[in-house]
Amino acid sequence: SGAGGQNVNKVNTKVELRFHLDSANWIPREVRDRLRENESNRINNEGYFVITCQENRTQVQNRKDALKKLQDILKSSWERPKVR
Repeated sequence: SGAGGQNVNKVNTKVELRFHLDSANWIPREVRDRLRENESNRINNEGYFVITCQENRTQVQNRKDALKKLQDILKSSWERPKVR
C-alpha cells in the first residue's frame, strides 16, 4: 500500500477554480486577451477559465495550489510582450 492507503478512493479532494473571463473586470482587458491567447486550453466553451488541482491529499492544500497556479498564470500574462 502506497500513499493514501485504504481511503485512497473514498475521499474527494479535487478543487476546481473557475471564473467567467469576460466578466472579470478586475483583470484589465489587455491581460484577458493575452490569457485567451496563451491559456486557451483552460477556457471552456462558455468562456469560463478553469483551473483544477488534485495533487494533494487535502482539499485545503489543493485550494492553495489552485490559487497559486492562478497567481502564476496571471503574473506571466500581466507583462506586455517585448516588441522586437
